[in-house]
Amino acid sequence: MDAQEYAQLVNEAYTNDGLPAYYSESQLAEIARLGKGTDWQDELYRTALSQTYQLTFSGGDDKTLYAIFGGYLNQQGIIINSDFKRYSLRLNLDRQISATFKIGTHLSGSHTLNKTPPTDSGGESGVSNGALKMNPIMTVYSDKEAGEYTQVNIPGILIPNPIATAKEQVFDNATSRFLGDMYAEWEFLPDLKAKVSVGADIMYLKSNSYTPSTIYQAQGQSKATVSVNRSINWLNKNILTWNKEIHGIHTLNILGGFTIQRNNIEAVSATASDFVNDIMKYNNLGAGSIYGQPTSKAEEWSLLSYLARVNYSLYDKYLFSANARIDGSSRFGSNNKYGFFPSGSLAWRVTEEEFMEPVKDLLNNLKVRVSYGFTGNTEIGVYESLATLANDGWVIGNQLVSGFYPNKIPNPDLKWERTGQFDVGIDMGFWNNRLRITTDYYRKETRDLLYNVVIPTTSGFDSMLRNIGSVEIKDLSFL
Repeated sequence: MDAQEYAQLVNEAYTNDGLPAYYSESQLAEIARLGKGTDWQDELYRTALSQTYQLTFSGGDDKTLYAIFGGYLNQQGIIINSDFKRYSLRLNLDRQISATFKIGTHLSGSHTLNKTPPTDSGGESGVSNGALKMNPIMTVYSDKEAGEYTQVNIPGILIPNPIATAKEQVFDNATSRFLGDMYAEWEFLPDLKAKVSVGADIMYLKSNSYTPSTIYQAQGQSKATVSVNRSINWLNKNILTWNKEIHGIHTLNILGGFTIQRNNIEAVSATASDFVNDIMKYNNLGAGSIYGQPTSKAEEWSLLSYLARVNYSLYDKYLFSANARIDGSSRFGSNNKYGFFPSGSLAWRVTEEEFMEPVKDLLNNLKVRVSYGFTGNTEIGVYESLATLANDGWVIGNQLVSGFYPNKIPNPDLKWERTGQFDVGIDMGFWNNRLRITTDYYRKETRDLLYNVVIPTTSGFDSMLRNIGSVEIKDLSFL
């Protein structure tokens, strides 16, 4: 609504409640001279531009291949004072040391800068929500020359000035990330290869926020927060592979090995408020008069897996595959760290049979397949199977003291959530795969669901994570 429509609606709401009209006749006349008033969405949003640059170098010889990629992205947000920048660099390098030995690496790094005002659609400080609901009779500034903003929406729901929030409140996030791996592959016997690789995903995130005392959210007291998160996730793979073709009839691929993965996370956050001025923003928390309680955390999880796979093909039309995994996770109880997950499949390429030759121009692909296997779920958070402590404060002898209390019941029997799935399907391709049809029937059952169950409060706790219940899904699909 424009200013006049809004004033009429407010007066109507007041009189319907038996109250005198909020805007007097003289005020309505003044509002009429405003015309449409303030279009808060027009003040908040803008036409955003973006630019992207990429540069690539690649080359090599009969023993070496390399590629280097560089990139830059600068993207404005459609909300004023918001933008996103990314710098990236990537290297791929493969080197054939000898006829049987090969090494390589894949490295990438990026640095992103993200400036984003609060944009939640429901919430006091959401600028998008505020631009929808702000009174169009009110101006953005109460004193534009002095840079003083109109603070809140009057009358109606309490909403801070979204333009002041977008322009003055600071939310800066900087993320640096490195992804890389190195590998070595050695064919030490005919058809038998060993491959060892080590990779890492390292991420560093710094979040800064500052609320100046000049806007409503500060309530006259500026506030700054600085948070740092660091994550290191590394993975080691050790794989043996044997490929063999026998008399042009049999094709055999056997794979075995183990992998090790570990993730470590650390985070710390600190706040301060009531700064003398807004010059330093979040860059000097020590300049604040009031300090918030700092927070920090550190957590770690690991995964150890043993794996094996056999693929067999007869005449390239009868296919067989068998897989087996043993996965051990630090997240589960001491009695059930490991889970066993086998799977197998059979397939028949019908169109490879001689009796299909007459119809191959029409039906060039017909494959029938069936499979059954198990997978596991470990996503329960860290330390959920252990007895942990939480800290809190109490008043003892008129003094505030800190202490710890048990906040979780241990469950040493906590184990993998296990899903078994049966699938039978048909793949068809017509007219050189111009038309493809896939039909599947599957039945999936998940057992030992990881679920927080309610327990008697006499235990001192409300719930406990356990393996309980099952879920079954059946479906027939056509694609």
